[in-house]
Amino acid sequence: MTTTTARRGYTTQLSAGLGLIAETRVLLELWRTDMDAPALYQAALQSGRFPTVSARRLRNIVVECFAPRYLTNNGLPARLLHKLHHTLTPPELTQLLFRVCPTFYTPGNSTRWGPFSIKSATSQERYFIA
Repeated sequence: MTTTTARRGYTTQLSAGLGLIAETRVLLELWRTDMDAPALYQAALQSGRFPTVSARRLRNIVVECFAPRYLTNNGLPARLLHKLHHTLTPPELTQLLFRVCPTFYTPGNSTRWGPFSIKSATSQERYFIA
C-alpha cells in the first residue's frame, strides 16, 4: 500500500489580501508576539481602528488574509515586520510586503523561503532576513 501526502499549493486565499496595505500596517501595529489570529481579530475589533469595516469583514482580513501570510512559521514574518515597520518609510514597507512576505507562504515546506533567495535580496532585505 502506497501512502501519498497531499501537498497544498498556492490558492486564491493568498491573493485575497492583495491591496490591503493600510489594513496590514494597522494589524502589524496591533499584533503582539503572543497573539494568534483570533486574539489579533479581537484586538483589532476592540481597537476602533477599522470603523468602516464590518466585524465579519475584519475577521476575514485577519484570518484569511493576514494570518496565512504573516503568522506562518510561528509568526516569523510578523515578528520581522513588526520589528521594522516603524523604521521604514511607507514605500519601503510596501516593497517588503510585496516582495518578501508572500514568499514565506510556501505550503508544505516551512524550511524554505519560497522563490526568494538571499542572493537576489537588496541590502535592506538582507538585514530583514538576518
